[in-house]
Amino acid sequence: MMTIDELANVIKKEFSVQKIILFGSHAYGQPHKDSDVDICVIMETNLPFPEQAAIIRLKLREKIKEKPPIDLIVRTPDSIKEELKKNNFFIRDIIEKGKQL
Repeated sequence: MMTIDELANVIKKEFSVQKIILFGSHAYGQPHKDSDVDICVIMETNLPFPEQAAIIRLKLREKIKEKPPIDLIVRTPDSIKEELKKNNFFIRDIIEKGKQL
């Protein structure tokens, strides 16, 4: 099974990202055998976030043989700032408690 750091390295190599943040049970030290890997990719993109996330997922599938369960979200730096201003708890939790890869 590919490690989380190896997954992050594939994303960094293939895309121009500013940050990759691991969040959820793997970041907080509470994963169980069925836990998915929660990743927030912060990058500049003109695409809708779900579409950009789908492109990253496709690239990961091309590059790795096993298919780890990944929950991947994409945001731009500006969208992160806006969500923090709005006190979006989900984004704040990722930024404050997540682990940068």
